[in-house]
Amino acid sequence: MALGCGAGGSTVLYGAALERLTRSDFSPGRQVSDKGQSELPDHWPISYDDLSPYYQEMERLFNVCGTPDPLDADDSNHLAPPPPLGPRDQHLFDSFEALKLNPYRQHVAIDFIPGCQQCMGRICTRNCKRDARNTLFEPALRAGASAILECDVMRFESDAGKVTSVVIKKDGVEKVISAKQYILAAGALFSPALLLKSANNFWPNGLANNNDQVGRCLMFHGNNLIAIWPLRNHDSSGPKKSLCFKNFYFVDGCKYGTVQAMGIEAGRSAIYDFLDTKRQELGVPKLPLLWIPLKIIARIAEKIFGPAKVFAGILEDFPYTENQVMIDYDAPSGIHIRYQLSDELKKRTQRFRHMITNAVKPHRTMLIDRSIGLNYGHATGTCRFGSDPETSVLDKDNRAWGLNNLIVVDASFFPSSGGINPSLTIGANALRVADKLVSRLKNPTI
Repeated sequence: MALGCGAGGSTVLYGAALERLTRSDFSPGRQVSDKGQSELPDHWPISYDDLSPYYQEMERLFNVCGTPDPLDADDSNHLAPPPPLGPRDQHLFDSFEALKLNPYRQHVAIDFIPGCQQCMGRICTRNCKRDARNTLFEPALRAGASAILECDVMRFESDAGKVTSVVIKKDGVEKVISAKQYILAAGALFSPALLLKSANNFWPNGLANNNDQVGRCLMFHGNNLIAIWPLRNHDSSGPKKSLCFKNFYFVDGCKYGTVQAMGIEAGRSAIYDFLDTKRQELGVPKLPLLWIPLKIIARIAEKIFGPAKVFAGILEDFPYTENQVMIDYDAPSGIHIRYQLSDELKKRTQRFRHMITNAVKPHRTMLIDRSIGLNYGHATGTCRFGSDPETSVLDKDNRAWGLNNLIVVDASFFPSSGGINPSLTIGANALRVADKLVSRLKNPTI
């Protein structure tokens, strides 16, 4: 699995949703009664207020448009105005409000320029979808940064207290690069793998892994795709990634998540892509004539779905130590993922789906996938930060415990996953950590 390995990472393919965590997410253990045997912490080592100015800066950099969540007093009032809703989505918005839900305009990093294709889940060739490549990486190159492309990072070299070099391989030749500070951002799947591959006499279990926590507590989000029909036929023009509500984020002592528009219609091509993805997940080979029955099923399903709009229920996943990333040198990716669906996740999934479908009645709904799906693009938690070096991999400034010049700033730092897309929090925390690093470089005694 090599999701998002390249300049810009997974954001080149993401759906452009950039939403904030809620204040309650920073005290996850205290907010949840139904957490099974998970290792959910009582709190993050930083507060919402620590991250708030960096959330605002990320929203400015990515020109995030949308409207504040009416249920969250902390949500941003500094968003760019979104384009008007199309007739169908305005009908759904008004209907949701009449049903006592609290919809708002989803926070997205899309400029909606004339001719915008709203490239959800694929590369945007016109740069109207803001991602880490066109908004951060390419401007950094223009400002004088350099990059070594098409190479493999093999391992870190280190002594007992610091990283001394990083070994890369390009065109079959290994090269050693040395620096004062090392910043790792290979994602929640590959950052822990690189730390584990960097084991040596000083760190026999892998870098920053004397407590056997590197790679553990892997979290995804529960993926619940639900088609919702409008009460009457309406023109479907306008922005596709449009509506969101969080009425079920936290209910009766239990955390669930967010309901948001996927940005896709339940049309033939979307259904075919979904079926083909399931084929790949099940390991069914792509036989020459297999596309024919898939196309037929997609055509029939399109007739059934009609003008339905697809929503995703993003369900918070809890951290379990047995869910982890491990090294597998025989695998093409170099890693093995061990993940066991917990009983409490299965129960919360069923309750979450039931609450959503009940809340939008009399709209007709259909659950697109009845299995307990996981959002593999939302992997988090494998190098969690914390206040205790016995139970975390990183300190509150994302420095690896015991290695004073190694910082990890991707999604692996999350101690809990929250019930919303992680991208904005990843970027905001990276800005926060960058400020800390600059201060430390100016004053090494900090």
